[in-house]
Amino acid sequence: MFKRLKNYQMKKIVYLSISFCLIGLSCDKKLNQVNPNLLTDEAYWKTADQAFAGVTAIYNALINDGTYMRSLPGLTDSRGDDFTGDSPWLDLVLTGQFIIPTTSDPVFWIWRDLYLVVTRANQVIYYVGQYPDGVLTADQKARILGQAYFLRGLAYFELAQECFESVSEGEKMTREKIKSHTKDIIARLSEMKFVVRI
Repeated sequence: MFKRLKNYQMKKIVYLSISFCLIGLSCDKKLNQVNPNLLTDEAYWKTADQAFAGVTAIYNALINDGTYMRSLPGLTDSRGDDFTGDSPWLDLVLTGQFIIPTTSDPVFWIWRDLYLVVTRANQVIYYVGQYPDGVLTADQKARILGQAYFLRGLAYFELAQECFESVSEGEKMTREKIKSHTKDIIARLSEMKFVVRI
């Protein structure tokens, strides 16, 4: 029996040493490759076409369910005492009666997709703002940045109006704060006139 136990321990030691040798030999760097289909931020923001594609991505966020394509007009247009409808979608009826719960999916979609617009605009502002002078002309750069600033301001405005949320302060807002925040956003957007050459 002692001999069996010794053979078992010896086999275990041999198997473990072979396993460690194989693991040690298989750690060659040949298999560590960068995925060519997944561009990083450092690899992406290099050309003028990529800068214009970044602005296009901001506009594409405006057609998601939570923005101007579905939920935002549906839930804002149905608010009022004069609204009636035979919609089977309960959210429209509850919004018209001013009793929609904050846990409703369309309310979340609005919040989520407006923050998607803010995120994409912030990416364009950050990365295109760092472009060297030879990649874009001054007019192209100003046009791209102006659109990004405007769309971010539009998303901030809608967040303040629909979600009662201040993006810059990160706190829930009262009606007075919404009015002052809206004036601040409109003032910032009017400053963008020099960037977006109208």
